[in-house]
Amino acid sequence: MKNSPDQILHKENVKLLKILQNLPLGLSIEDGNSLFFNKALVEMIGYTPEEVPDEETWYQKVYPDESYREFVKKEWKEKVLNSHKNSHKSQPIQTKVLCKDGTFKIIESIYQNVENEFITLYKDVTEQYKTEEKLKEINKKISYQNQELVSSKIQIQNSERKLIEAQKASKTGNWETDLETLQVIWSAETYAIFELDAATFSPTHQSFLKFVHPDDKEMVDNAFIKSFESKTYNSIEHRIITSKGNTKYVEERWKVSFDFEGKPKLVFGTCQDITERKLIELELIETRLKVEENEHRLKLAVSAANLGVWEGFIEEKLMIFDDKMFEIYGIEKINNNFHYDDWKKILHPEDKERAVFESYLILENNEPFNSTFRIIKSDGQVAHIKSDAIVIKDENGNPQRIIGVNRDITEIIRSENVLKENELKYRTLFESSDDAILLLKDNRWVDCNESAIKLFGSSRAQLLSKNLFSYFPKYQPDGTPSKEGALQKIALSSGGSSQHFEWVHCKENGTMFTTDVRLNQLEIEGEKYIQVILRDISEAKILENKLNEFRYFFEKSNDLLAVTDVDGYFEYVNACFQNTLEYTEEELRQKEYDEIFVPEFIDDARKKAVDLRSGIALENYSAKMLKKNGESIWVEWNVFINEFSGKFYAIGRDISEWKKHEEALALASLIVNSSHDAIMSISIDNKIISWNKGAEKMFGYQKEEIIGKSIFQLIPENIRTEQFEISEKITSNGLLDYYETQRIRKDGKIIDVSLTVSPILDESGKLIATSKIMRNITSQKNIEKEKKQIVNDLIQRNRDLEQFTNIISHNLRAPVANIIGINDYMMQKDISEDKKHALDNAMNQSVLTLDNVIRDLTLILQVRRDINEQKTDVSFYDLVDKIKTSISNEIIDKNVQILVDFSQIDTMTTIKSYLYSIFFNLISNSIKYRQADKIPVIEIKSEKVASKIILKFKDNGLGFDNVKSGNQVFGLYKRFHKHVEGKGMGLFMVKSQVESLGGKISVTSELNVGTEFTIEFNL
Repeated sequence: MKNSPDQILHKENVKLLKILQNLPLGLSIEDGNSLFFNKALVEMIGYTPEEVPDEETWYQKVYPDESYREFVKKEWKEKVLNSHKNSHKSQPIQTKVLCKDGTFKIIESIYQNVENEFITLYKDVTEQYKTEEKLKEINKKISYQNQELVSSKIQIQNSERKLIEAQKASKTGNWETDLETLQVIWSAETYAIFELDAATFSPTHQSFLKFVHPDDKEMVDNAFIKSFESKTYNSIEHRIITSKGNTKYVEERWKVSFDFEGKPKLVFGTCQDITERKLIELELIETRLKVEENEHRLKLAVSAANLGVWEGFIEEKLMIFDDKMFEIYGIEKINNNFHYDDWKKILHPEDKERAVFESYLILENNEPFNSTFRIIKSDGQVAHIKSDAIVIKDENGNPQRIIGVNRDITEIIRSENVLKENELKYRTLFESSDDAILLLKDNRWVDCNESAIKLFGSSRAQLLSKNLFSYFPKYQPDGTPSKEGALQKIALSSGGSSQHFEWVHCKENGTMFTTDVRLNQLEIEGEKYIQVILRDISEAKILENKLNEFRYFFEKSNDLLAVTDVDGYFEYVNACFQNTLEYTEEELRQKEYDEIFVPEFIDDARKKAVDLRSGIALENYSAKMLKKNGESIWVEWNVFINEFSGKFYAIGRDISEWKKHEEALALASLIVNSSHDAIMSISIDNKIISWNKGAEKMFGYQKEEIIGKSIFQLIPENIRTEQFEISEKITSNGLLDYYETQRIRKDGKIIDVSLTVSPILDESGKLIATSKIMRNITSQKNIEKEKKQIVNDLIQRNRDLEQFTNIISHNLRAPVANIIGINDYMMQKDISEDKKHALDNAMNQSVLTLDNVIRDLTLILQVRRDINEQKTDVSFYDLVDKIKTSISNEIIDKNVQILVDFSQIDTMTTIKSYLYSIFFNLISNSIKYRQADKIPVIEIKSEKVASKIILKFKDNGLGFDNVKSGNQVFGLYKRFHKHVEGKGMGLFMVKSQVESLGGKISVTSELNVGTEFTIEFNL
């Protein structure tokens, strides 16, 4: 059974509810009568609609602070008013919300009024807010620290600028390794870094390791293998020896992707040539050492709050600490002395060997000391120490003592690590974001991610070569000029006000699409930019419109809709449900679902509920329900369970009237299927939609074979137009009472049927189908045909008998009269012998003539009698070949040309001897009555016209006067050319045989031009 429009609508409504429930954003819908929270909103704030049933309760619970609550109310009021005025979504608002579990969250809300329903979307931006606050705090710390270092960094800013320029100019390639296929892909820049030709070199992990510097190979390989345990980005710096023997420094950054089972699947990374940067760093170190000597001397003269100063005496291995040094190292001060060996004891085990080694290098290399290391304080805390020192020499240049400073850089290290991690994370987000992200400066794009390129259907070069107005239509949907509106938004964003709005853009090919746009001002290296984040919401806009349409239909449904909790108690019922069962919604909420079932259906309904919880769907379940007044009605239910909430969603339809009709239809169906006549229904597009047992028996098709097929499958091709004529009669007259026609059975057999057609109308009187009753009248038709054939045969035989009588009367009269006359004369006594002899000869001649006539009449009777000979398939080509063979001498002697064309049809089912005789007589006549001065040409051709076979015999012989003699040509003993030997029986025999085969023959002729015989047979 096909779903009705209401059922289809209901299913779509259910889909809508599922979509709303499973939206990733929080959603609330208020229509004045009910409040809906989706699953994401309940999980976000912890409250259900029942706990915050109205607006005031909501404000009291989620905004406990009165002053903040009033502030939020005022903000919301302004947003809502603006939304109503402009018929758009409200601008987003972020508020601090108290959740049910006592925690606070930062929630971003957007309001929209749709069809008198108040729709609000909620997004939890707490983590984003915390991250932003944390970044602000870090930026403050970094700013403070940078201010401390400004004076010391002035001297090395030129070198740092060189380093920045070198970083910008550095080349970076990318690579990818498929861990399942071990396929490795390098970008062109990666090949260039390794100085390899992509056409001749196929990269693998092992071939990559061959180019790693031998001293770094184990480190690189171990780092790569260890990264399979990490789900964050990995990085390493190492050396390579290129294919041309050049040594380079490279920085590798990569991340491992895992499949749903947690197995490593893909590795994607970058390789950056940092050789120039490394060389610059070495240069900076050298420059920094020179500058830092003066910097340290300056700081020793000034009490630096965060620097500890120490002085070391080389021979004594004694260090003199100031108070700050004891504070940094977490050591209780006894005196200022601190032995070198005691310093080594508090070094972190992982840094101890390196730090001690570096402390000896300062003496060996006679260069300033600059190192960082970790120490373990007495309380177990680990601190990062930056140590700078210089050697003070005596007048002979020998090292005498060391002066240095230490600084606790633990917080700086932590901040740097966080910054690096954030930088990597945000750069990754920029490149991997599904949203298009672009940087705008002076109304031109200066940077974009891959998603932006895909969004605009452009290339990076095309996108960055144009201004942003190139990708706007002239006007926005609301009539605003695009350029003017965009400049206003940019101006607001440049003033520090972040913008969020919808905008129509154009792709490179001109296709328009709707986007969600966010504008924020950024400052990068002192330059101000506008960050533009675009999201294609074209499909979302279409979905939004569809959701509104579905919700309208959902609210207007004529089906019984209900939602029950996990225990089966009603939570929500629609108006149709209440009106049908005559309960109010409050009354139904006090009831469990089985309380409205008629008692005999309760147990079954409970079993169905158990089945539902087991995953067995409940579809088209019919049961009797109790109305409030005690009456019962039939309702057909479709129920499903929400696997997340455990709630039941039920759709019902009152089928009481249908049940009554069903019983009547069952009786009618029994009658229809008991009929021997074929009874069927045909849709207005000529498809068979019902088929009874009588139809199966009559046509040979089972119901499953024919339902849905075209009615033309049962109609012979040559009369299919009658179906359209019948349809017109039904449309105009309403009924076709009796009509005789033909139909085709499954086995291809044509049967005669009588047809009665009635219209099937819907409630409005519109024709939706037709009902046909067919009766097989083939036997009746055959009897009628036999009767007609018998009558025709009797008429023909009567005509033949009359003709035969005339023939006998005409042809026997002369010889019989001669015999009688001669006999009378011979009875005279005075006849001489000569006279008597002459009379004997005349008597013999008359008897011979009489015998020939009797023989000819016997032959004619024989033709009439042999009609019962068995019919076979006869080939026209075979007949002509056999005749040509039998009279081959005559054909050669007379130089006869016989031309045949049986291309349209070359075979017929008939009495072979008759057809042979017809062909033979017509060919023989054409040869016999040829013109002496012309080459005899005989043309024989077959044609198929409708249900007839046409045979034509044409020659260029003597011919005859068709007007004068046409009616006599087929008469017995009729001859038109006396100079040719013959009896005048051939054409008479041909006509007799053609008519015996159910055909007819005609002739046209012109004297001294030729003759054409035309024979027609029914197929």
